[in-house]
Order: sequence, then C-alpha cells, then structure tokens
Amino acid sequence: QLSETYGPVFTVHLGSRPCVVLAGYKILKETLVERAEEFSGRGDFPAVQQWSHGDGDAPK
Repeated sequence: QLSETYGPVFTVHLGSRPCVVLAGYKILKETLVERAEEFSGRGDFPAVQQWSHGDGDAPK
C-alpha cells in the first residue's frame, strides 16, 4: 500500500537508521540482479544478521 503512494522505491526509518524499500518484482530484479554489483557493498543491518544467523538466509 505504501508503494501506491510513494512509488516502487522509498525510504523508511527503522529507529535512526534509514532503510530503502523496494516494492515489486520489476524493481527488485533490476536492483538485485541487473545492478547487483552497484548494491553489493551496502552495510550490514544487525537485526537481519541476527535473524538470519549471519548468512542472509531466512531461518529454517
């Protein structure tokens, strides 16, 4: 619903940390597949690291 107002790419703040949201298959594919090199150096997000046990995969 937020993407209907703000478009397929927008920022939310989780605490004091800005977090970019990609909403939709097309923008996800463009960003994470076609332009992966440009986005590969982004910093870690500790909550996600803890949740995924540091390997980026969802817990089993």
